[in-house]
Amino acid sequence: MHFAGEGKRKVEVGYVIENPIWKTTYRLVLDKEGVKKPYLQGWAVVENPTDEDWNKVTMALVSGRPISFKMDLYNPLYVNRPTVEPELFASLRPVAYSGSLRKSVPDEVADSKFGPPMLSKIPVPKAKSDSPIAYRGVLSEQNRLSFGAQAGENLNKALELGKSVQSVATASSLGDYFQYVIDRPVDLARQKSALLPIVNKDVEGKRVSIYNPSVQPKHPLLGLKFKNTAGMPLTQGPITVFEGSVYAGDTRVLDLQPDEERLVSYAIDLGTEVSTKNGNFTSKITSVKAVKGIITTNTLFREERVYDISNRSTTDRTLLIEHPNRKGQGFTFKGQNQPKEEAADVFRFDLPVAAKKDLSYTVIEEREAGANIQLTNNAVDQISYFINLKEAPASLKAKLQEALKVKASWDKFRQDVATANQRVATITIDQKRLRDNMRELPQDSELFKRYLKTLEDQESEMDKLQASLKTLHGEEAKSRAAYDFYLANLTAE
Repeated sequence: MHFAGEGKRKVEVGYVIENPIWKTTYRLVLDKEGVKKPYLQGWAVVENPTDEDWNKVTMALVSGRPISFKMDLYNPLYVNRPTVEPELFASLRPVAYSGSLRKSVPDEVADSKFGPPMLSKIPVPKAKSDSPIAYRGVLSEQNRLSFGAQAGENLNKALELGKSVQSVATASSLGDYFQYVIDRPVDLARQKSALLPIVNKDVEGKRVSIYNPSVQPKHPLLGLKFKNTAGMPLTQGPITVFEGSVYAGDTRVLDLQPDEERLVSYAIDLGTEVSTKNGNFTSKITSVKAVKGIITTNTLFREERVYDISNRSTTDRTLLIEHPNRKGQGFTFKGQNQPKEEAADVFRFDLPVAAKKDLSYTVIEEREAGANIQLTNNAVDQISYFINLKEAPASLKAKLQEALKVKASWDKFRQDVATANQRVATITIDQKRLRDNMRELPQDSELFKRYLKTLEDQESEMDKLQASLKTLHGEEAKSRAAYDFYLANLTAE
């Protein structure tokens, strides 16, 4: 640093260093009896990767996703002048094409609010779970619980997880952002991490079993439909779930706004079994019409999906069935079984299942699909099909019958042309035979004279056939044009 001025004066120098983003981890305590509300505790994971200790640091944690980038403003930039070649000697440069844009984003990036995930400096053992969905937090609640359980059986009775930690942060809004101001100065040694309590409140929640055959085909997942009544946004992070003081499972939650509801699942519901099968599949034509030679049919497709449910546990269940969302394909639900809510990829059906009870639940969907068929002069089978179709209106059937009559006139001329052409081909072959024989016969013989007379008669017939074919071709073309015109303008509702 250089100071060009004169005299003594006080100079303050500030600098910015790169720091990892802060992360959140939660603990959700459920009441075994279901009387109390779920209790949510949250911690901010803050890391000091520098080589200096933080002593009495005032800290505010801001949630958001600002757009940030780096640009080289230090090094000078020069604009190079292009080299211009005489047109006579200039050659075509090779073209460099850019690649196609990616149409999919990896889940771990798309779900992240704060950019790519950061590696924690706190060692975490790998999770061992039979569940297809198992998430592990920055600090393993399961390890803490196992460690405490070694102290004796009476620990579970004395352990009250909902009162073990007090929040040290004050939450406030910053426009589109949200911040947690730590109420007391923070001491954090170099290359160390700290957990700062930021959430310690009751939330509203309802226990559910969530069934999705693509996640677990046999059992639903134990879960919770909870509402963020903590009065502040909750940033994404892992959640360790306890039932009382007993570890129940792990899950994770994405960014959650105040009063927003979200489903979380943390374990397999081994007491409930669900199997799925296809029900009846039917299709029925609902309407037929013709406009300018195009016949349009509307067909109603009906599909059924049957869910057979068995609750073998001793407690009642509220089952949420996640059914594929095919609204974009035109499907609508019919009958009494209607979805409770709609997500981007699934519909959710909510139904109670009593303890030790079995039931069958059928989801019915219908979709209308239209098909257009262009009538052509070769569409005899199509015309006959619609004449015999009971859903076709009488007016359309009458016009199709008339179309067959017009076609019959065209068919007659085509048959006459074919017959005349066949006769011409027969005479041509016979004349070749006669001429070959006449070359071997004396011209004054009786057989030669008879062959000559036959040739003369055939030539006369050929002249008549050629004249007739000329007329028949003209009539055939007119009748075909009339048939095409009739089909192209056939309209009937």
